[in-house]
Amino acid sequence: MFPDRPGLPIRELVEKYWFDYSVSELVAGGNRVNYFELYQQVPASIRDYWREDEEERRDREETLYGDIARELLDPDFVERTRFERKKYGEDHFRERDSLAAWLVFDHNL
Repeated sequence: MFPDRPGLPIRELVEKYWFDYSVSELVAGGNRVNYFELYQQVPASIRDYWREDEEERRDREETLYGDIARELLDPDFVERTRFERKKYGEDHFRERDSLAAWLVFDHNL
């Protein structure tokens, strides 16, 4: 690497030389990857999730995950708390889908 100093110890190498490890360009499959174009391709609900800081994420976790589920899986998805607020009793849910009710009410999933 350094013909004038073969066997240069790592400590001396780090002290005397500066290395720039920054990435100036990303290429995949021979094509330049543009971060901004990729970011725009990510679903809006996930971008919203990324924008929240950790504390806000914790406070709004159910809503954020609900938005992601609605956008990517099922537009009619309803969050657990919204579903339970419809004034149905626990028995109603146990009759409708006993396995789902068991997971939600008995195991808090």
